[in-house]
Amino acid sequence: MEWKIYEEWLDITLYRQMTNLIYKLSSNEEKYKIYMHQDVFILNRNFLNDALSIFLSDPKIGLLGMVGYTKISPDGIMWHIPRCGNLYLSSSAPAVPYPPLDTYSYSLEQDGYSSVALIDGFLMMTAYDLRWDEETLTGWDFYDAFQSVNFLENGYRIAVPTQLYPWCLHDSDHFSNLIHYDEFRQCFKQKYHSLLGKNINEIVESMS
Repeated sequence: MEWKIYEEWLDITLYRQMTNLIYKLSSNEEKYKIYMHQDVFILNRNFLNDALSIFLSDPKIGLLGMVGYTKISPDGIMWHIPRCGNLYLSSSAPAVPYPPLDTYSYSLEQDGYSSVALIDGFLMMTAYDLRWDEETLTGWDFYDAFQSVNFLENGYRIAVPTQLYPWCLHDSDHFSNLIHYDEFRQCFKQKYHSLLGKNINEIVESMS
């Protein structure tokens, strides 16, 4: 019982530290920003050049991630639908709901990137500053889904680069805490219920 209380306190403390930094960064003057987990390692030596080339190819691309989803799952759970992108994943924690893969490798477009509805938040790169939903995001989960939809609502596109080899390694063994996951999943479903089950083209059309 004492450990559970400590774990929840640690979860809240880490989240507050993270969100304080995120909100501070989002008000910074630099145009391009990278938000990434503490356990993510960038392997692609040309990461910045490759990522910037995607942003510069289309000024409507506002958000970029390494793994994405071309559809919003009816139940709001990202990993219940096919993904695109590529990722080295190091995780042996049995509680993690992701497949225990050494490598993620999903369907890829051939034009340099895929346009998606959501991206996984282990790495998010932005070309524009949009306010994070501080009122709703009071926990660790679903910040990536909320911010992805935020970019779409503001008329921007979200891209996942074509990666012959993964650009990143996510070493997620020790920081998987899903205590409040369902709470924020319900918040996401309630706020964006009209988008559930829709693919990226349907979402963009509904917002136009």
